[in-house]
Amino acid sequence: IIQKIQQLIQNGKYEITMHADEEAQEDNVSIANIKNAIMNGKIVKKYTNDPRGTRYKINGTYDNKILNIVVRFNTIGEVKILTVFLDRGQS
Repeated sequence: IIQKIQQLIQNGKYEITMHADEEAQEDNVSIANIKNAIMNGKIVKKYTNDPRGTRYKINGTYDNKILNIVVRFNTIGEVKILTVFLDRGQS
């Protein structure tokens, strides 16, 4: 699944929710940072109890920071970035 997500991101086949955009701005995380973290990331959790579809939590890095990204596939098969947040467990 991570390879499919990464390929879609690389090909520009993604959308970012307003919530994800707001969260990214609060943490000063750019779209490029999000894409970079997805490209080097791995799926760390799969959420299947959502009627809107399975969600995947991806853990990746940029600039020595750990970024968590939650995504699902939208109705046209693109990656929908639902939220992003920095891993606060680091200094």
